[in-house]
Amino acid sequence: MAKLYTFGCSYTYGHGLEDCFNEKANGPGPDPSKFAWPNQLGNRTGLVVENHGECGAGNTTVLSKIMETHTSFSADDTVVILWSFQSRYCYFTKDQHRYVTTQVTPSGVKSWSRKKGVVNQTETDARFNEYHAYFSSAFNDRVRTLLIANTA
Repeated sequence: MAKLYTFGCSYTYGHGLEDCFNEKANGPGPDPSKFAWPNQLGNRTGLVVENHGECGAGNTTVLSKIMETHTSFSADDTVVILWSFQSRYCYFTKDQHRYVTTQVTPSGVKSWSRKKGVVNQTETDARFNEYHAYFSSAFNDRVRTLLIANTA
């Protein structure tokens, strides 16, 4: 049976919708929301949904999830990508299972560390601040996003 594979950030995951909020952790629920756009689209098209959205995901994270999943795609499947914010970055460590996503905001850089699906907000790392202070720009963000989209 044909599937609908969806990729993106919390908008795709459905964080904050009534069935996808963990009050104790003040974060996303353990499973994507059945009210999020992927399930709504799946209901309208009759396709089985595989929601690969991830809260806080940047475009590099979205691309890495596509790369991890693409061998499951068949010719009948549909893939929809909701690209994330250009200001979100993903840095892979040597083991490629743990990465840090940062988001540049007017108040500074926010960081989250992830390992096997567990998300922990971390203190801002000086290396990220230096990178963003010296190498990050709106133009660089646009170019990086175009390269990621072209790779997908």
